[in-house]
Amino acid sequence: LTRQAIQLGFWPRSKIVHTSREEIGQIYMPHVNWTLLAMIIWLVLSFGSSSRLAAAYGISVSGCMVITTILLYVVAERLWRWPKPILFLVFGFLAVFDTAFFISNFMKIREGGWFPICLALFVFTLMTTWKRGRKVLATRLRESGIHFKDLIKWLTEQNPVRVPGTAMVGDPDTVPPAFVHNVKHNHVRHERVVILTVLTEEIPHVASDARVAFEEVCPEIFRIVAHYGFMETPRMDDIVRACTLKGLNLKLDDITFFLGRESLLASPRPGMAIWREHLFSFMSQNAQRATTYFRIPPNQVIEVGMQIEI
Repeated sequence: LTRQAIQLGFWPRSKIVHTSREEIGQIYMPHVNWTLLAMIIWLVLSFGSSSRLAAAYGISVSGCMVITTILLYVVAERLWRWPKPILFLVFGFLAVFDTAFFISNFMKIREGGWFPICLALFVFTLMTTWKRGRKVLATRLRESGIHFKDLIKWLTEQNPVRVPGTAMVGDPDTVPPAFVHNVKHNHVRHERVVILTVLTEEIPHVASDARVAFEEVCPEIFRIVAHYGFMETPRMDDIVRACTLKGLNLKLDDITFFLGRESLLASPRPGMAIWREHLFSFMSQNAQRATTYFRIPPNQVIEVGMQIEI
């Protein structure tokens, strides 16, 4: 679930250890497991009795049933296109029992049912803060960055010296500062420039033949879109291999990756509340670096830091 939240943009990048070569779902996430261990020990010691734990469990199960019914209704309406009468009949029937079961557990809130409610609100706050924060950050970067259309025009007019190899950047709209500084101050560019975008689809897995698509936006400047399911972890060697199979011959050892590393500063600018900006900044500082998450060779990365008010 945590990995799927990361892929869908609701949680910071975290370390994922694959424990099986055959089963993709067999993973180990150290920070998740250690957090669960600490909370379980705290629950057992602080609650002190199985009856109080049962109260917390009852709220959790009944709340999960209500949420599942609501989500299934959304799926049936938007994906399965069920008629309205059938939707109301089926899910109205389920909702009556689920809601009654959930309300009946309200009596146990003081006995321990408060814990899953508080925990759910806390996790929900973290997830929505991260999702909203990424959108605000993307907006700020677009405001201060250089658009690729302008860069392509400038490269065409100036025609800087070309050096062997491939430069890879990772935003389809704005140019990472590291790449801009390299071109402006060193007056060189690589033979090929690749603009990479990784998209997470709302399906578990993407077929290997649909992994990547690319186009040549102008001579020796390519735009690549890599598609992954929410149960898959992007890997740079996998993307390079898929591009080669599609006809774009790339070698991982010849690629220089240009990345930006942002230091976030809370500000009164519209977008999020100040306390959420501080929370988002803390989460961003503790997120796994892109080089580790995407399995990018660290000795082939050029990073430039910048401060951004969110």
